[in-house]
Amino acid sequence: MRAMLTPPSQAESWVQIRLARQRVLETARCTFVLDESVLARPAGPAIMAEQLTHIAEVAEAGRAAVHVLPYTAGLTVAQNGGWFLITPRNGRLVVHLEHYRAAVFVLAEGDVAAYVAATDNLISACADPAASLGMVREYAARHAAEEQP
Repeated sequence: MRAMLTPPSQAESWVQIRLARQRVLETARCTFVLDESVLARPAGPAIMAEQLTHIAEVAEAGRAAVHVLPYTAGLTVAQNGGWFLITPRNGRLVVHLEHYRAAVFVLAEGDVAAYVAATDNLISACADPAASLGMVREYAARHAAEEQP
């Protein structure tokens, strides 16, 4: 069975888009909610250790707030898919949904308000910031240890 469903030509395009987004995020103030399963996902021990260490360093530098939604939180609205709350320069909050073959901006005030409420509920179910950072560091160490001979 083939694990990669994305054609290589499309994958390179997506990598470039995500690198561009990363450059934007380096100057933005961001809050991230990560499901604990993301921290444990086997994507290669060295890669995961590096990525999680980077997340921890960004949080420790005060450039982002990281909240981890632990397994014990149970099912949440986030199992339906992720979203981004974005406040552009004009100050009007919008929601960005990114899916397998498309992306969309949600602009209607009622819909945006529902995503804000969902985000607030998710964050309230997360481990506190110090514990979240500890979880990120712990998973980074686990992945790094897997890489050791």
